[in-house]
Amino acid sequence: MPKLSDLYEHAARLRFAQREFVQSERYLRKSDALLASLGQGPLGNGRTNDVRDIVRALIGQHDWKKALYELDRIDNLAAQNGGPGVQQRIQMPMLRGIVYLHNGKLIDAIGLFDKAYANALGQYGQSHYYTAQAQ
Repeated sequence: MPKLSDLYEHAARLRFAQREFVQSERYLRKSDALLASLGQGPLGNGRTNDVRDIVRALIGQHDWKKALYELDRIDNLAAQNGGPGVQQRIQMPMLRGIVYLHNGKLIDAIGLFDKAYANALGQYGQSHYYTAQAQ
């Protein structure tokens, strides 16, 4: 069954690349539901990766409220049950910055973009696309 989850995730990435964001989200939610049915907790690697990609699909749909809801939901779960590894996985500063910006949380968004820039600069260097994007 974990292979079926991988298949859903690959289909979601393909749909995302084709700018079919609604279908991408549907496949990701199927993957997440399958992982949950197999006993993976909501803060497991696969499921937090699915949340990240669901947020990306919601950004593609310009559904800023739902994207913020997903981030708030995973933050609440992590606050109750997560350790440092979970906190690291759910940071997503660039995605969060975009979502926060479009939900009027401007000061928070600026801080997240600064963090995304510092991360990208350290990992990829000055001339990389991710660095320029965050900058």
